[in-house]
Amino acid sequence: MSFETYDDLFEAVSELYAAQKYRETLDLLDAEGAKFPEHASMISYLRSCMAARIGLPEHAIQILSEAVARGFWYGAETIRQTPSWISLQGDPEFERLAAVCFQRQMEAVKDPKMYILGPDELGPYPLFFALHGNGDNSMHTLYGWNNLIDIDWILAAPQSAQAESSDGYVWNNQAAALRQLVQQFADVSNEYQVDPARIILAGFSMGGETALRLALIGPIEARGFVLLGPGGPTIDDPEEWLPEIREAKGRNLRGYVLVGEHDRTIPHDQIKRMVKLLNDNGIPCELEIIPGLRHAYPSNSLEYLQRAFNFIGVA
Repeated sequence: MSFETYDDLFEAVSELYAAQKYRETLDLLDAEGAKFPEHASMISYLRSCMAARIGLPEHAIQILSEAVARGFWYGAETIRQTPSWISLQGDPEFERLAAVCFQRQMEAVKDPKMYILGPDELGPYPLFFALHGNGDNSMHTLYGWNNLIDIDWILAAPQSAQAESSDGYVWNNQAAALRQLVQQFADVSNEYQVDPARIILAGFSMGGETALRLALIGPIEARGFVLLGPGGPTIDDPEEWLPEIREAKGRNLRGYVLVGEHDRTIPHDQIKRMVKLLNDNGIPCELEIIPGLRHAYPSNSLEYLQRAFNFIGVA
């Protein structure tokens, strides 16, 4: 069995794991994981977990050791609360590796990254300020939206300071996230000439919920928002958005929501309800279903973004 995409591999791994076929899961990861080096940290984590599950603690620790040697790390919550690693707790080598991971986690929290792609010539240029999903990182955000530079947009991808692993960051503390993002937006504005009438706040998954909150509350004066597969606790309960939606009424804000047809990780009915609440309360918002897409960035992202920009009025 061969897989063309990481999403396909992860789906197969999830099915085997749910069936408690841990040996088969490990064999599949060993055979196919190297094809997806951009997900090497997660694949190493899963391989180590499966080795521990089938009673191979030394092999599990060896896989973790190899991952740490490559510069990867896993946060304190992952190290201490992963069920598959309970049997490894207290092992001297596991504890040594855990200490290295904890140190790297502290360093990541101190210095949140932001990647920016933009035109070389003087602007002003429109800005697409795009947030990664939970458990993801800003490099994947760049890959997901990088076609924007073909139409002379600035693409800024801030990375959360809430670090869970070497390639997994989250927006769980929304108050802290908003403070960080306001500062990082200021950093972009200081580095590039930004067109103030063409600022879009965007986000994938939990980054979508965070981007919507940032747009509605208004510490950044955006023209609109673009959400891809938005998810999070407030997405799950759309009525909780009402105070923030009403606060944003009258600011000429517009939005566009993209949802994969086969995305099973987010609540489609609640997203439709959220879009209706926005429209009913004076914030025009369009919902588009992307055929065949799961919880991922579309390969032809520019096609969808251009429709979004036309709707919002920043094309």
